[in-house]
Amino acid sequence: MSTLPLYWKLSSSATDERLGASVDLVSSLEQFQLDHAPEPYLNGAATDESTAEEVDPSSKPKSFIESITSEDVRYALKRLTRGLASPKESSRLGFAVALTELLSRLSVVTANQVITLVVDASEISGNVKGQQLRDLLFARLFGLNCLVQEKGEWFPEKLAAVAKMQRWFPSLNWGDLVSPTFKDGQVLSSSSLVKVSAILRETSSEGGDDEEGLKLPKHHRIWRPELHFAWDALISRYSDSSHPGANVGAQRSNIREFFRVVVDESLLQPNSTPERKFWGISAFRLILSKAAPEDIPQLLTQNFTKLWMHQLSGRDRALSKVARDAVNDLKVAVEKHPEVGIKVVFALLGNSGGQFDRLSHTKIVENILGKADEAGVKSYVDYLIDTAYSAEGDPTLLDASTSAGRRKWAIDQLSGIVRSGDIPRSDGWISAALHFLLVHGFFLVKKKNKDSDIELMRRAAPTGFSDEVHAACRQQLYSCLAFLLRYHSPKTASMHPEGAIEPPKVNGIANDGESWLAKTIRAIQALEKDARHASLLREETDEDEDIRKAARKALKRLSKLEPRLRSGLELLLQSYILRSYDPGFDAVELFRELTETSINLIDMGPTPPLKPKRKGKVVDEDEDEEPPEPIDVVLDSLIGNLESDSAYEREVANVVFDLICQDFRDSSVELLLTQIARRDPTSEDVDEMEDEESNGSDAESVEAAPEDDDSESGDSDDSDDVEGSGPETDQDEEVDPELRKRIAEALQMEDILEGSSNSDSQEEDSDDDNSDESDIEMMDDEQMMALDDKLAEIFRSSRAASKKSKDGAQRQATLFKTRVVDFIETFVKRNARTNYAIKTVMPLVSLAAASSRDEDHMSKKATKVLKTAFSKTDDLIDNLDVSLASETLRTLHQTAKKVHGVDIASVFNPPTRYLVRNLARAGESDVIQEEYVALLNDYIKHKQSKVPVQTLEDFIRTTPA
Repeated sequence: MSTLPLYWKLSSSATDERLGASVDLVSSLEQFQLDHAPEPYLNGAATDESTAEEVDPSSKPKSFIESITSEDVRYALKRLTRGLASPKESSRLGFAVALTELLSRLSVVTANQVITLVVDASEISGNVKGQQLRDLLFARLFGLNCLVQEKGEWFPEKLAAVAKMQRWFPSLNWGDLVSPTFKDGQVLSSSSLVKVSAILRETSSEGGDDEEGLKLPKHHRIWRPELHFAWDALISRYSDSSHPGANVGAQRSNIREFFRVVVDESLLQPNSTPERKFWGISAFRLILSKAAPEDIPQLLTQNFTKLWMHQLSGRDRALSKVARDAVNDLKVAVEKHPEVGIKVVFALLGNSGGQFDRLSHTKIVENILGKADEAGVKSYVDYLIDTAYSAEGDPTLLDASTSAGRRKWAIDQLSGIVRSGDIPRSDGWISAALHFLLVHGFFLVKKKNKDSDIELMRRAAPTGFSDEVHAACRQQLYSCLAFLLRYHSPKTASMHPEGAIEPPKVNGIANDGESWLAKTIRAIQALEKDARHASLLREETDEDEDIRKAARKALKRLSKLEPRLRSGLELLLQSYILRSYDPGFDAVELFRELTETSINLIDMGPTPPLKPKRKGKVVDEDEDEEPPEPIDVVLDSLIGNLESDSAYEREVANVVFDLICQDFRDSSVELLLTQIARRDPTSEDVDEMEDEESNGSDAESVEAAPEDDDSESGDSDDSDDVEGSGPETDQDEEVDPELRKRIAEALQMEDILEGSSNSDSQEEDSDDDNSDESDIEMMDDEQMMALDDKLAEIFRSSRAASKKSKDGAQRQATLFKTRVVDFIETFVKRNARTNYAIKTVMPLVSLAAASSRDEDHMSKKATKVLKTAFSKTDDLIDNLDVSLASETLRTLHQTAKKVHGVDIASVFNPPTRYLVRNLARAGESDVIQEEYVALLNDYIKHKQSKVPVQTLEDFIRTTPA
């Protein structure tokens, strides 16, 4: 039966005739489609991947329709879509009714294909007249309406069409048009979002109802990484307020709820496929670009944050690229709306247990804080303090297992932002952070004080701060102060009175001109007086209070000294005042000696000898010895700080050294250079060795440096053969108690050995020895062999432990020397125009040229100092010690002949040029000429000359004619 006559009746003006023709046409087409043999992929199950790509419904809609529909159905779809643009009176109505009913009967045609047919049939060209243009636009409108009104399956395309039309025609009765799927008539209402999420992810693979009243397609599409255009159509409803119907239906849900239901709970679940998670991150990026500023933090849900961290943690992750793109999008959003930056930080930290940057291997939180204003950073500091104070409250606030863990996290975060150079700095929030650390680092808060100048004390006292948390506060306070010692505030420069002598540029100064260390001490002293509300953790003694009073008096008298020296001593004494409140502080005597030394520096008198407690002491316990210079005592304490495990103490030492090194005497320089002399770090008589080395000249120690390596290695080889072989060695060495215990257990004669060690008479010793011998004589050969193996194993392990201990001591000695080299670098920069700089040349060359493989880092540092500190051409000495300079130049050249495998250009040439410049300026050209003529003769006359050619080339190239 032909269906062609029925199309003419669809244009009839009689309603009954149009409806009858529609019924007959749709029934016939339905039968034709049932008789049509479908292709293998009709139900979405392609035979292979290549076939599936060829028939993807979203790629080529027309070719797909031709492959799955009968010839009559194909013709009907084309005829009906084109008839929508007919200008006849009733044609558009008849064709629209027939197309709507046909689409509801055909389950193989998707909304995307129908939209393509409608758009192609109503394409607008350039020469279209007014009436024809209106007909084409009405055709599109009626075509989309047919798609909406058909009661069949829901596709993303259909959902997008409905969303668009609800925006254009808000007054229509949408409840009848989209029911029963969307009972309230709105696709973006709160009750509709679950169904929207199912439609967008195309959940069902078998068709049927996933939700009540919701029919999904029977086949899957080929997955594509790009989001369907329906996402943009739906999200635009929340952001576009330019159209009168933009907000219809949207008032019952917001973009945050849309993200939570449609994205977070649908695509970002832990068990979601990687493809859906990719869509979820892409949807986040799209929503982020359209969301209002106040909605941005709400998008960082727990599911999304955890997925984001995981994908950012490694570039080998499947979704790493799109996750990193989302990072850039978030940065752009925060830069555009900086007022939400802190809230974004709170959301990221709250959903990651405060470890977002560490777990994601990014600096997102740090970068956002760097772009926040001072008020925003202050609110973050308050948030961290609240977290520490509320650690006993809701355990779900942060992902931490214990309250102590959460408090430690907050403490670490406070320290981190103080030590970050990218965050806008303000005295207000820095003070708040330091107050928290000092209050809970040194005090036990009893109750709040409403009248306290410290804001933290006006809060209710927290409970449950353990000793471990108190120690963490002290440690982080020291770390913050160590950083602030290196930080220079640009605002303090404008506070200097005009015309006054400019003080040295001292770091660690707040904007009001007071040092952070002084502020910290002042706050501690205020709390110390407020015994009703806080008590010190340290058990105070009268000696502690006396030494602090003496130090404070000394600080008041330091104003008589030169500015740099005064600043250095102030910092040193203040650092000891702060440490004296630490429960673990045990250097009271050293504190007292430094206080007395500071007073003696003011009075220009000597100080009593310093007790030898640390490496590099300047005196022996000899009553006839001259007391050291006061500045030497200060230097000795700074050298001792270099051995400390505390970064704060080492940083204080470096800053103080920089301030006072221009006031050194000859003895100070000798003490400093003694620290890098070569010696055995495991020797028990270190002080004696230091005295012997300090009495020798620098030149002699450097000349012997290359030979010392061989001699030391030779001695060590010999010592291995001789060690423990003679009776004197056994008598002199103290027996290790652990070794003795292990031997006793092996022999099962512990009582006998203990009796031997505790005997008071020779007769008892003799009896015990006889008992030993008698027990050993009772052993048979097998027992003796087993005992020999056991003892051999014990002695081998003991020897290995001894070697490990010696290696550890060597590493510590090398690390100490490396830190001393930092001192020397600072010293040379401050004293490059004095004869003291010349004295440092040969010790540095010795480290750079004669260091072992284990000292490679120290050697490179010494080389860097030689290369940079002596390279400035304007560093000329006014009162040159010609004898010292000429002797150093000669020794330098002699050493260059002996070393091998050393970068001559970096180690020897810079100090050589420095010495030559100063000798030439002093008019000692004859000395220079004599030295280089001797080198040139040696190089020319001797075939095996060891004169480095680089030395001669550098002299010829750099010395003016």
